[in-house]
Amino acid sequence: MALLGQSFGEFCALHYLFFYDMYVEYRYSCETLGLLANAKSWQTNQYEHNGLRVDGEHILEQLIELADSI
Repeated sequence: MALLGQSFGEFCALHYLFFYDMYVEYRYSCETLGLLANAKSWQTNQYEHNGLRVDGEHILEQLIELADSI
């Protein structure tokens, strides 16, 4: 998860979420995102728990695109 400061006291959380993560239950991640006021997520079934290691550059690109859309 990444936090982007928009102004003092206001932040947007960017999060990548894998549908098939063997260690983190998808619904728990969704529930946690629901607790955050300014949370945006990129959700995918392309990776499992090791997505950053397998293709971190692509995931970072997706998060940057998500940040640019805010």
